[in-house]
Amino acid sequence: MKHILILSLSCLFFVAACKKDPKPSLNKKSVGDSANHLLSDDDYNKLTIELVSVEGFELSSDVKDDLKTFLESLINKPKGIQIKTSNLENPGLAPYSVDDIVE
Repeated sequence: MKHILILSLSCLFFVAACKKDPKPSLNKKSVGDSANHLLSDDDYNKLTIELVSVEGFELSSDVKDDLKTFLESLINKPKGIQIKTSNLENPGLAPYSVDDIVE
């Protein structure tokens, strides 16, 4: 269970921010250098968070709502914050690699 929680929370860091146009971001700066891009609406007016969990260990809707509310209080995204979820089948493996998570 601890591994599943760590996996779910670590997936939070696989955050995909949508740019005003559909092109993917080529911003390769560190988080500190990218803070203004991530927090303001100058370059990114919407934030999409992709959460991956193992079937049977999904985050509750309350947790996702609380995460969204927390982020909305900190960042300026006029087109909103979207949380997308997907599940991995539970093959009984631990820990998962990035290749196991990425579709």
